Amino acid sequence: MASGKTNGNDLHGTVEKEIRKTGRQSQVEIANYQLPVPIEVLLFKEMDAVQKAKQRFKLFPKYLASCASEGSLYAKCVIQTDDPKQNQCEKEFMAFKKCLAEAAKKSGSRI
Repeated sequence: MASGKTNGNDLHGTVEKEIRKTGRQSQVEIANYQLPVPIEVLLFKEMDAVQKAKQRFKLFPKYLASCASEGSLYAKCVIQTDDPKQNQCEKEFMAFKKCLAEAAKKSGSRI
């Protein structure tokens, strides 16, 4: 085009050539991509999930304290041998895990 302007068809053709040439999408194509949901909704949902996870994580020390005896038994089992094997302390681990889950459930949360 002599005027230096490009129309949508020319731009799309250029993008397709770029993808074929480089094997990846160009920034132009990515910028023109239409999300099925507004980005604000996606970001809010992610941020809400992150906030809830952070709240649960802050309560974790409380759960650990309430399961100190189960945690201690599991730790003793693991350090008893020089070369611990997988599932060697499964019984102690499952008791510790169950205790943590029950402690979280009592406080109305989950792990």
